[in-house]
Amino acid sequence: MNRDAFRERIADCMAADVPFAVIKIELMGLRDMEAMAGRGSADDLQRQLATRLLAAYSQDTVARVGEARLAVLDPQVEEIRPEKPVDQ
Repeated sequence: MNRDAFRERIADCMAADVPFAVIKIELMGLRDMEAMAGRGSADDLQRQLATRLLAAYSQDTVARVGEARLAVLDPQVEEIRPEKPVDQ
C-alpha cells in the first residue's frame, strides 16, 4: 500500500471512531549497508521485511511511508500505550 492509501485508511478508522495503533518502523543504516553489501541490498532488506509484515498483517495495513520507513496500521488494538522507541 502506498502512503496516501495508508493515510486514507487511518482517516477511515478515525471517522468510524475505531481504536487503532500505528507501528512505525524506521530502518537505520541503509546507506552504510549498501556501501558494504552492494547496490540494491537495502531494497532487498525492505522487501523481505515487508513480506514478513504482510504475513502477520493484512495487505491493506502495511505501507512504505518513506525512503527507509514502513508503517503498520493495527485497527484491532485492545490497548493503546505511549510511543516508546526500541533501541537496537
